[in-house]
Amino acid sequence: MIYRLLPLLLFVGCVEISGKAIPMERGAGHGFVDVEIEGVRVRCMVDTGADVLYVVPWLVPDAREGQLFYLDKIHYGPVTQRDVPTVVLEQEIFNAIGRRVPGQVDCLLGFTILPESGVIDFASETLWSMPSPRWEPEDTVERIDIVPVMVWPFPMGRATFGGGTEVTSLLNTSALLPVLRTWVFDELVDPPPTTPASVVTEDGTIEAHLTDLPISMRGEAGVTVEVLVYDSPELDFLEEALFTELDAVIGAEYLLQHAFSWDRLRGELTLFPYSSEVRTALLAEYDEQLENP
Repeated sequence: MIYRLLPLLLFVGCVEISGKAIPMERGAGHGFVDVEIEGVRVRCMVDTGADVLYVVPWLVPDAREGQLFYLDKIHYGPVTQRDVPTVVLEQEIFNAIGRRVPGQVDCLLGFTILPESGVIDFASETLWSMPSPRWEPEDTVERIDIVPVMVWPFPMGRATFGGGTEVTSLLNTSALLPVLRTWVFDELVDPPPTTPASVVTEDGTIEAHLTDLPISMRGEAGVTVEVLVYDSPELDFLEEALFTELDAVIGAEYLLQHAFSWDRLRGELTLFPYSSEVRTALLAEYDEQLENP
């Protein structure tokens, strides 16, 4: 999820916690963590496309929707965090998320709320906090050190789509489909066929196209996924807010096939592709859950 509150949040500090293994439920290509907020245990989506903690209105009834404030503390797994930057979103946003993923979602754990360094390991259903730099997840076959563009407040790295121009891409665990700007697709030497589509945004309905493209990050052979090609207003917004070029979003179907790690202090982003057997099992589960959310 990408929200237009970012200018309020750019100077929020990162939360730092010690090394822990945090249980994470896997569902429809996303990760979910049980979090205790204001004495209530709720289910949160791990969302690297959000910046801070976003919660439902009933959880903090005295807070105004859309206004940044700080919760005294939250707990998830063995971890306690204090002075947590938080924003209340309208209930309908969480209802919409709940319609496309298994179970109810009452909050979003944004990227700055995640550990200073950590790993989202879909295969083991674990969110790792601050593992050793030499540690590698099980069931993975190699290490891909992404060319980082940004590691705070969002993870951004360089990627190619369809063997074309290398572009800055947001690694967004909450995005169902990757998004690619039209100009990047138009420059492909041998573009694949597309299917017309439309996208509903805050600015109205925008014409788009669906196609299958291999995504590659720094030498990876490429993972072919369905991509949505259009000029996203959300990418325009983030470019302006973050003062950086941004031409693509890499979403859940691609990221699900890797363990994804980051280290903000070292400025590192890393992917660990799973073995073919693990990828096949994860994608079969993903397809089944999309058809029967």
